[in-house]
Amino acid sequence: MNGDTLQRMVSPATRAVSLPALPFDLAAAPRVTVSACGSAFYAGLVGRWRFETVARLPADGDVASEFHDRAPPMPHTREQGAKSVTLKQQPRSSRAS
Repeated sequence: MNGDTLQRMVSPATRAVSLPALPFDLAAAPRVTVSACGSAFYAGLVGRWRFETVARLPADGDVASEFHDRAPPMPHTREQGAKSVTLKQQPRSSRAS
């Protein structure tokens, strides 16, 4: 459940969120794209809303199977220096990190 996933990142006393260390500065990101399938897509839409309303960071949400077929291609790809973070439900997920 969502609460179980986030419990270790939220202090019960202060309600402050402490995210794991990322290999880049999320605050410097010009935009966030959430790409997922199934129920994870709906959870991703909640995340997109949080990025937009709480962090004031522009965000997109795409179904993963449609993400690579967008026309015109999205300007923020790994080849152009975009950063990627993978959130997995299963530790042995086949999605590369």
